[in-house]
Amino acid sequence: MKKKKFKIALAQIKIEQKNIEENCKKIFKKIEEAAKENIDIICFPELATIGYTITTDELQNLPEDFNNTFIEKLQEKAKLFKIHILVGYLESEINETSGVFYNSCIFIDDEGEILANARKVYLWKKEKTKFKAGDKFIVKDTKFGKIGILLCYDLEFPEPARIECLKGAEIIFVPSLWSFSAENRWHIDLAANSLFNLLFIAGCNAVGDSCCGKSKIIEPNGITLIEASGTKEELLLATIDLAKLDEIRNKIPYLSDFKSDTFSDCIINGVDGRNFH
Repeated sequence: MKKKKFKIALAQIKIEQKNIEENCKKIFKKIEEAAKENIDIICFPELATIGYTITTDELQNLPEDFNNTFIEKLQEKAKLFKIHILVGYLESEINETSGVFYNSCIFIDDEGEILANARKVYLWKKEKTKFKAGDKFIVKDTKFGKIGILLCYDLEFPEPARIECLKGAEIIFVPSLWSFSAENRWHIDLAANSLFNLLFIAGCNAVGDSCCGKSKIIEPNGITLIEASGTKEELLLATIDLAKLDEIRNKIPYLSDFKSDTFSDCIINGVDGRNFH
């Protein structure tokens, strides 16, 4: 039976650039802190294991098994503390000659099983030189309802959240590394995607190294439920009540009035965004 009410935590942390060992220690510590608060789901920022500044050359010099132990320990922690975990991390496919890397989010359930591995689809500027883009927007059915995942820049396009909404998402988690210079867009994008799709959105950002913090949870009417500071590490806690989602969707008919057939021409024939400059 699915739970209509559950507790989530957003772990707003400072990520130590290129220091996988220290970042993993911090992640495990925050999971233990969340467990003491009886949290059901905890989410960490984008690239929480390694940070944003790693270069292409440094990526190619990483050992082949650098992620294996981390993911195994995450699974152990999830099962031990009976908590669902989402962590933004550097995913690799490394062979003897080269490696392919993804900016990804792993989603592990409270039995220690991997539910999903979401790869960032929209890569921001120089990310295109380091990472391979994903090609799917993922929604997983869980005991806490249907959960979607977007990564940072994915949020800046209206289609990903709408696709996940149409797949049944009731809450979307957005692991991010969002900068001070774009802070206004952080607030607008989270609220707009929440309101347009009438669902909960939980944006988990980092602090330090130009990240603006302000992790926040938005209710399905686009209103902020709770927001973190812009500078401090903290565990942002909230109770999600899916009854509120049902209530808001009954009042605002965006989804029942949505006319998917009117977009068929664009979908079938394609629209090349590179023409817009």
